[in-house]
Amino acid sequence: MTSLDSDDVIQMVPKRLPHDHPLADRTELMGNDLKLICAKPDCLSNPCLHGSTCTETYDGYECLCSVCSSGNQCQDKLLKDCSEIYASGERISGVYKICPGSNVEDKEPIDVYCNIDEDGGWLVFQRRQDGTVDFYQNWAAYKNGFGDLEAEFWLGNDIIHRITYQGNYTLRIYMVDLNGQSSTALYNNFRVANESEGYRLKDLTYNATSSNGGSIVLLKPTAFYNDLPPIQFSKNGNYILY
Repeated sequence: MTSLDSDDVIQMVPKRLPHDHPLADRTELMGNDLKLICAKPDCLSNPCLHGSTCTETYDGYECLCSVCSSGNQCQDKLLKDCSEIYASGERISGVYKICPGSNVEDKEPIDVYCNIDEDGGWLVFQRRQDGTVDFYQNWAAYKNGFGDLEAEFWLGNDIIHRITYQGNYTLRIYMVDLNGQSSTALYNNFRVANESEGYRLKDLTYNATSSNGGSIVLLKPTAFYNDLPPIQFSKNGNYILY
């Protein structure tokens, strides 16, 4: 059945008859089985959020949420990075689930380590501290990530690309040498290209080799440093060189 609404034609859908409807007790007309009436679709008002799918039911509607959202109307979505997690009130560093990307319905959630203790909201994508993880890995390993988020690890070039292409980020590199001396470097506009571009780093110069001291690499969506020359990634056979 259709209904005229202004200049539009609306396809009516079956809905359960409300208990307070005048026909609710007219069993001689409606029978004792499921009582339905024709009504405007509830999904017409787009009640489901963040790209979720609205499905009509006899009693209203149901929202089919994406993997990055939840709630009756999919109103609750995973945050996109550690700075948003910090802004939400979290104050304990550790592993959190985020869903980076501009279109939440097209994304998959990922686990990341957030450093919230120092200046709040930094996402760690590399940690080297005791040599328990071999960082001489092939291209596929660096693409997908390896190690343990609670210990030594590389987050993965695909994930780093996905995160850094959703906004402007500052790269922070914290290093400790064999004598226990530490240093920190900050770079702005940190962005990692996709695999087809060789995961190039843009607007940044950074070249590091393994040591027994330690290093931690973090990023945060702020930008204060300018005019940095581009870094170059290269492949040697099936291996990536740093």
